[in-house]
Amino acid sequence: MITTTSADGTNVVAVDEGQGPVILVLHPGMDDGRSWGKVAARLAPRFRVVRPHRRQYRLDIATGSPSTIAQEVDDVQAIDQLGVRLDVYARIEVPTVLLGGDRSPAHLGERLDALARALPRAEKVVLRGQGHGANQRAPGEVARIIETLADKVLR
Repeated sequence: MITTTSADGTNVVAVDEGQGPVILVLHPGMDDGRSWGKVAARLAPRFRVVRPHRRQYRLDIATGSPSTIAQEVDDVQAIDQLGVRLDVYARIEVPTVLLGGDRSPAHLGERLDALARALPRAEKVVLRGQGHGANQRAPGEVARIIETLADKVLR
């Protein structure tokens, strides 16, 4: 576990495991990143996997208002200041894999499509037979997809 402080003074917490090039997992769901534990365990032998506990889902922070994308970026930059080398992920141009499932609700697919249009180097991958929780139901397949992208990027 690593902790640091964001630009606005908020305590930033992240699970940090493994060694090697950094894989940053910004999970979309309402948890502390634990739902990605099985995927992280498969990636950790080759990569350093960092899973921030996103502020909008933390019960220990009373913000009074929803968090903003700018605050999320500040949190990632605060982790970067610890030497985790997340600076390459802070740029929109970085290759990004957008994972979805063919059994996910339609609105989630629409969001992935919008992200794919906005991120110039995004690759959308739709997992057959999977829904929103593929990271828990098919962690090996999800880890393989992440490893494939990482291998392309880190050559």
